[in-house]
Amino acid sequence: MKSSEVSIGKALGMRLLNSLRLDTGILPKGHVITEEDVLMFQIMGLKRIAVVEVKTGDVELKTAQGMIAAKLSGDNVSYVLSDEGVVKIVAAVDGFFISDEKRIEKFNVFQNYIILNTTPCYCFVKKGEVIAKIDFVLPVYASEELDALIVNLSGNSALLSVQEIEAKKVGVIYVDFYDDKEEKKHFTKTLSKLIKETKKMELEFAKEYHAAYDEKSIANAIVNVMKDGCDVAFILSSVRAVGNEDILPVAVESLFDNVAVKYIDVVEASDFLVATKKDFKLLSLPKNYANVSSAFLNEMLVKAIVKEKLLPQDFYVRNNFLENSSEKLTEVESKKLIHVSGRDESGEGDVAVVVLAAGASLRAKQDKLMKDYQGKPLFYHAVMEAVKSKAGLVFLVTGGKNEEMTAAIGELDVNIVHNLSHREGVKSSIRLGLNHLPSFCKGAILLPADMPNITATHLNKMIKKFDKTQEKQVVVTMFEQNKFNPILWSRDLFAYADVVPENSDVRPVLVEFEDVSVAAKVKTIDDVFDVTYPADLAKLD
Repeated sequence: MKSSEVSIGKALGMRLLNSLRLDTGILPKGHVITEEDVLMFQIMGLKRIAVVEVKTGDVELKTAQGMIAAKLSGDNVSYVLSDEGVVKIVAAVDGFFISDEKRIEKFNVFQNYIILNTTPCYCFVKKGEVIAKIDFVLPVYASEELDALIVNLSGNSALLSVQEIEAKKVGVIYVDFYDDKEEKKHFTKTLSKLIKETKKMELEFAKEYHAAYDEKSIANAIVNVMKDGCDVAFILSSVRAVGNEDILPVAVESLFDNVAVKYIDVVEASDFLVATKKDFKLLSLPKNYANVSSAFLNEMLVKAIVKEKLLPQDFYVRNNFLENSSEKLTEVESKKLIHVSGRDESGEGDVAVVVLAAGASLRAKQDKLMKDYQGKPLFYHAVMEAVKSKAGLVFLVTGGKNEEMTAAIGELDVNIVHNLSHREGVKSSIRLGLNHLPSFCKGAILLPADMPNITATHLNKMIKKFDKTQEKQVVVTMFEQNKFNPILWSRDLFAYADVVPENSDVRPVLVEFEDVSVAAKVKTIDDVFDVTYPADLAKLD
């Protein structure tokens, strides 16, 4: 399959890349262009048209839809195909939509021309409701691409399914700490919200238990719930459990081999605990459950009750949203408000560092950027020094080793830009990195990732020499009379920005802007050491 734009005269027998509206109706995408169509296009004044040239083994749109929809669909769902390429996945029963947001995200990131959107995971859906749509952008697909996608999806359960509602017998354990009216009021409020949030789950709140706030009493209450034949138990406490060694989590762990979650990322409600033993599930609600409005917490609650088998990774989703966005400060808080002045007036934050790490290491004859150096991949050192500097932003441009570099960066907070055209050379990475800079950046340091001896101190020296009020300016690293990387370019010169090549004194562009250049000197030639050839790699050992 190959898509292109061709002249009308060459379109005969090819297929439309997109649907086309005519006076006589609509030609769907994938339509085979006939002589009559060509004549109609000419009458309309069309000269060129986007088409697809089908090759042997290519798969028709409807066939591709059926193959992928069937692979994605699990229990209690149906789907319908369409000529325009959008498959609708529908709930076949009332229940809860079961999926995995990380897998959906991966599907969309790594799959081109097939887009999956779903309703929120673990929400209640009714029979006949659309729970997902799959957009097949192309009119035909290469069979090997579809086969590869199906193989990738085969190592896991179906991505889209609906869990039928099953009635469950529930016990509630009240952990008495204060044993007063205020605590009882807290329990009543918490239970009322719980019943409201779970009303579609057919939970029968059948038994109530009380336990003192000590390990043995809580454990005995849990044992009694299980003996009484409850399917689910909720623990309500007026004291927030802090840490795994607190009384409540210790009591739970004494009885359960599988504690699926001990903590979630919700402000003031992190103390959510879920444990399972065979078919029995225990959920200890956060102390502030009644007062915290959190869609994330609700999703975790539904998942814990609905999902058949719970694993710790089911609750690894990081919740970064401040969910009650309409919250306002109280009058007392407003009087204590601390005002910040905005961006650093020194202008240091107006400079970014673009670390260039998309090269293929051809001259080094091995993957130099991922080579271990002082316990970290070689490229990591340039990134770390950039982060430690006074630059406002750090961008890492990656190429063929994007996934490995992303993993190696770990929790280091940098902006990663994947250059899909990295084989075109370093200039494509430079352009891509600079194009990602926000408008407030007045300049950018281009730092090749194969320079392990460049320090944050040197980068700060370059930033200090940069005059943000000057429209055109270049700050060049120098040793004696020779120019080296890294180089700082003002925004007005981004279109000319380049790096100094190995075995060459200067780029012509640096000669051109010599009159607006300033030098940031290093003390030794080792400070600007770059790893280019096998002999350079040997020096790292």
